[in-house]
Formats: sequence, C-alpha cells, structure tokens
Amino acid sequence: QARHTSSTDLVGRGSLNHAGLLAETAWKNASEQCAENVVCVVPAGEAWLLSANMTVDALKIEGIFKWDDTVPGTVLTVGWLNVEPGGNLKVGSAIAPIGAVLGVTATIYIKRTAINQHPVHGDRFLNGHGSTIDIHGLPMARTWCLLNRTARAGSTELFLNFDPSAMGWKVGDRIGLATTSMGTSTKHHIVAIRE
Repeated sequence: QARHTSSTDLVGRGSLNHAGLLAETAWKNASEQCAENVVCVVPAGEAWLLSANMTVDALKIEGIFKWDDTVPGTVLTVGWLNVEPGGNLKVGSAIAPIGAVLGVTATIYIKRTAINQHPVHGDRFLNGHGSTIDIHGLPMARTWCLLNRTARAGSTELFLNFDPSAMGWKVGDRIGLATTSMGTSTKHHIVAIRE
C-alpha cells in the first residue's frame, strides 16, 4: 500500500529514538489536524507531534500525542484532555526531559469552559485511564522551600532557607509564592539569583 506524505506528516528515520519510539513513525503535525472549536481525536494507530501552539475545544488521545522537545514556548489550550485506553501522552522522556533545550517548556492551558462537555467528567480536566501519560521535566533537588525572611507586599527580593542554584532553580524559571493567610497566591519569574 502506497503512503502519501503530506505537509502535515513528518517521517523520522533510524531505530529507536530518545523517546523509545520507532523513528520510522510517521508523525502528523498536531497543530494542523483540527479546528479550534471541536473535540480533536488522535486516532488509534496514529502518532501526532506537537511542534506549534494548538487550541482545540477538547483533546481525546487514542493514539500517540508527543510534545516536540526541541521547540521553545509551545502551548496546548484545551477545555479538557482525556487519554483514552491504549492512548499515550508523551511530554519529554527520562533521557531527554522537557527543559533540557533552553526555552523549551510544556504548557497545557485548561480553558474556563469547553463547548463540548465530556459525558462523564464535564470539562476542565486532564485524565487518563488504561492509558499512558509520560511527563518528564528537568530533575530538581528541591521544588519548594521556606522563606528565611518575611516577603512584604511589593517586595522584589526573596530570601530563602536554601541556595536556589543548589536547588536547581535558574533565571527565567517561574515560581509561585504561596500566601500564609487568606488571600491570593502569586506567580513570578526569577530575574536574578544573588548569593
């Protein structure tokens, strides 16, 4: 049977790649497969590679959906994401985690509501049952620590109990600052690390 390779197909060559998949896999360009307001289905037997931002109402993965671990700043926006039995969501791998390439992140943004509700779970979820969800980021010595001094509202510096560099934190990382009272926790980016 002849196979037509369109602009939405990416064909790898060789043996097993770093994700443990056959490099001969015909990868479809995920961001070109579905319209924005539909439940997008990755069919069983197909492999899709996310190399550009993608927005769909919802995503059902019955085949393989792999995050491109070489493209910086990719965002997947969905109302819900369900990895069906036998489906596989791959974000990085143990030997090539997301973040190993400078600027490469994996952001899954769950929209406030989905037009098409899931019949069991509704919307605003990431779920898998009888499936595989592999998510690998850079290893960190610590992902959280206590402050060594109180951070007043409007502060631009944090004083930590541990050395941020030794914990694996670096300039550009996004951190969350949790409130210790009734209020709103906040998100920030690290702009400098001082000793």
